[in-house]
Amino acid sequence: MGEKKTKKRPNSNRNESSSLKKRVKLDEEDTEAEKQSKVSSEDLSLVNKIIQGAPSSNWKALQAKIAPSGSNAKRKPKRKTENKQSSKLWFDGVDEELLDDDVKDTKEKSKKKGPTDKKELTKAIAMDCEMVGIGEKGRESMLARVSLVNQHGVCVYDEFVKPREKVTDYRTFVSGIRKSDFAAAKSFDVVQKEVYNIIKDRILVGHALDNDMKVLYLDHPKSKVRDSARYRPFKALFNGKTPSLKKLADKLLNMTIQTGEHSSVQDAQAVMAVYMTRRKKWETEMKLRKPVVAPLSKGKSSKKRLKTKRGKKNKE
Repeated sequence: MGEKKTKKRPNSNRNESSSLKKRVKLDEEDTEAEKQSKVSSEDLSLVNKIIQGAPSSNWKALQAKIAPSGSNAKRKPKRKTENKQSSKLWFDGVDEELLDDDVKDTKEKSKKKGPTDKKELTKAIAMDCEMVGIGEKGRESMLARVSLVNQHGVCVYDEFVKPREKVTDYRTFVSGIRKSDFAAAKSFDVVQKEVYNIIKDRILVGHALDNDMKVLYLDHPKSKVRDSARYRPFKALFNGKTPSLKKLADKLLNMTIQTGEHSSVQDAQAVMAVYMTRRKKWETEMKLRKPVVAPLSKGKSSKKRLKTKRGKKNKE
């Protein structure tokens, strides 16, 4: 009887082990299915159309390898509000092959610590501004918020600007600006000087930068301006027409932005990402041109204007 029992026990253990393996395998399949179902569209975002010609075989191979891992899914939690102090790279959802080496090699950045934290400043800085309406029916624009991000998509400056005139239209549905945002806002003069100190001697990236520079009453050397609204290869993608930043982000990055109220931080991040997809060729093209310094904006002569060259101030 003892011998029979010893024979049955191994069989029972083997059956239990086999059953356990099946359950583990099924659990692994379920877990993998859950991971796939949780993948966000941003994790799959990449430039599906190259500016020149059809995608190469290498590009298609990269697309095949882009299947996200569980760690990527965990790194993209849903957020109801804008996180301006995130140390996570904004470019995680963009195909790394589109980015320059200095961006690909960077794995983390420190949190936002102030307007002139040198370790966060890069050779190129992207800027976006939000405006409110003043005057009759709010037709004139006045600066309300300025945001600057570096080449890694990290916000290095983000300030609301105290109104200098009565606001007649906050344009909240587009600008995202509300009266309460000005409670701790800085004065225009302070913001202007801080922005000037950050962007001087650097490449300035933006979309329709004329509008931003006008409300800031700043000039910037033309040779250091990278305006995605004026860049011909980008316009060529839209039959020569000037594309909106929203359309550029959708076309080049497969990302959707500006679905409701705008955020100057997110728009600055988007235009920087767009610039980085073309940076090497764009910079090569600029080096072949004769450097020209010309005003980027035409502000009112009664206002202070700072010229971002050699640190000289010029009052008109």
